[in-house]
Amino acid sequence: MMRRVRALVLAAAGLVVAAVAPPGVARAAPAADLILYWAPPDAPAVVRTRTRDAAEASGAAFVDRSPPPPRPADPTRIAAAITAYDQLRFDEAVELLDQVAAELDRTGAAGLDVARLAELFLYRGLARIQLGQPERAWDDLLVAARIDPTRVLDPVRFPPRAIEQLERARAEVAAAPRGVLRVTGPAGCVISIDGAISGDGRAELPHGAHWIDAACPEHAPWGRRVVVDRTAVEVVVVPTPLVPPDDDAALVQARALGAASVVEVVVLGGAARVRHRRADGRELARALVTIDGEVVAATVDRLLRPPPIRRAPWYRSRWAWAAGGAAVAAAVLVPIALRDTGPGDRVIRPTGWPRW
Repeated sequence: MMRRVRALVLAAAGLVVAAVAPPGVARAAPAADLILYWAPPDAPAVVRTRTRDAAEASGAAFVDRSPPPPRPADPTRIAAAITAYDQLRFDEAVELLDQVAAELDRTGAAGLDVARLAELFLYRGLARIQLGQPERAWDDLLVAARIDPTRVLDPVRFPPRAIEQLERARAEVAAAPRGVLRVTGPAGCVISIDGAISGDGRAELPHGAHWIDAACPEHAPWGRRVVVDRTAVEVVVVPTPLVPPDDDAALVQARALGAASVVEVVVLGGAARVRHRRADGRELARALVTIDGEVVAATVDRLLRPPPIRRAPWYRSRWAWAAGGAAVAAAVLVPIALRDTGPGDRVIRPTGWPRW
């Protein structure tokens, strides 16, 4: 009899445990499965890094749609050309320097300081002297003297003919007429003339070719070759603004990647706009925050967080009702089993019911 009571008690307890045990917990998916990021090249790199980290931590894909950074002239090729000149490989030196010179008109000599820019033309001129190209060498030496008129050659390292040619070029540049170059552009632009930063965009220069580079916030790089040939030359910098992709482009990209919803991060105008949209265009949330890596990442993390699950009151839960039913069953079965003290099986019927 005691074995039967124990079995009934264990069965009732099992019903209660099974009723109140919660279902298996699955990892919640992020509220958005795609992050689209855009920022101009001059934006703090930490904003991109922290946004990507927030995406990876939540399991969302990260796509950077930012424009590529500018490609300034490579000064290492000038250093390689100087090495080639020192090793008497004059053809190789000219070839390397030609490659850099071909980019100057596009970049305005961005990436080169005064010394490197002058060395480009100086060593190309010196190499051309050795290759028997006096006219082309003379043009290069004039440009080198125009950019850096203080440069002199070491007589231990360079042949007398090279020293004499550069001195002639320096004297001609010193005697040449001069003009004032004035460069204006949008607020915040950093203007460089012949590799030197100009605080007010103004420089008095000898007549001839010169290079202007303008780095303007949230604008594409701007560079030009200009010729100073009169008393005053005015140049207006008109860089192309960098504009993020429009709303439709973001949705098209999200659908192409199979995203149900997307969080867009756009850094522009001194702030970061963070927006959560479904792939059908419906906006779910937006925020405008400062350009701070931690602030942007926290905002993205908040928008990626899965929506909270609304739970019904405990007394309305099917698990609570099931537990209650199990408890009632235990309360009924256990006393009946305790009253059954005789041998053999018993059939329990309600009073007044017909016999089975």
